[in-house]
Amino acid sequence: MPATLMIKLALACALAATAARAASLQASHARGVAAGFCAELNPDLPNFCSCNDLDDGAKVDCLTDIFGNPLKFSVTIAPCASPDATLDFEVDVNGTPWDYTIKAGSSGTEPIPGLTFSIGVASAAAVLDYSLDGNADHLEVDLGIDACVDVPFLGKKCGADVSSELPIPVINHTFSFGACAEPPLAVAQV
Repeated sequence: MPATLMIKLALACALAATAARAASLQASHARGVAAGFCAELNPDLPNFCSCNDLDDGAKVDCLTDIFGNPLKFSVTIAPCASPDATLDFEVDVNGTPWDYTIKAGSSGTEPIPGLTFSIGVASAAAVLDYSLDGNADHLEVDLGIDACVDVPFLGKKCGADVSSELPIPVINHTFSFGACAEPPLAVAQV
């Protein structure tokens, strides 16, 4: 057998093995992490939320009632997003959509434009309280909706200081979704 033919045959075998390894990694990812995000999330969701698995995470849809007003929102969880895990919070306020993306390693409070709650004679402005840290293997999520009101002579008051119905917890748990799949290996053509 000529040497060039043997080299081409060896190269073709090596490429076939690389392609098989890439296919195996993709198949194990499809069976593993992406197949069961909601199985991990559901036990820790409030009863007014439902979960739908996505290829790369999950979408949590919620519908609740606060101070006699319906509140519908969703959270898309992407634990394997690159370079960091993300949460995307979406709410529609009087026909105006608002969304806010949270990246792993961040925490804070973000005002939700236009969303207010009437509490007695006061109007409380809604805020998104959040903390997201880690990765798919160990993802710490703390997400809730709160409201704050400026009280004369007392200053800004939020949450339980305003009403026993606040804050509204959405997700507060550390999840272990498993490791994310490696990017598919590039396969060269011979």
